Amino acid sequence: MDITLDIDAEIIAKVSSIAAAQDTTLAAIVSEYLAELVNHDHGGDDATAGDRLQRIARLRDDRDRADRQAPTRAWTRDDLYDRPYRHHYGQ
Repeated sequence: MDITLDIDAEIIAKVSSIAAAQDTTLAAIVSEYLAELVNHDHGGDDATAGDRLQRIARLRDDRDRADRQAPTRAWTRDDLYDRPYRHHYGQ
């Protein structure tokens, strides 16, 4: 598809020299940038917003389920460490 863009001549000149240094074209750089913009905006895949929301909901459900199944802790931090200073300060 051909499109027409109104871009400052100074920017065109700078990007053209960057393209020449990278052995590519201005059009290829613009096309690559637009593709990256789309991929970044969509999380890098073709998923719809509804699909992404469903994935997020599943992750939250999994996290909540894991929290409910977490074993209760029967020890305290003091049980794990010898704390002689507590006796020194009268605690």
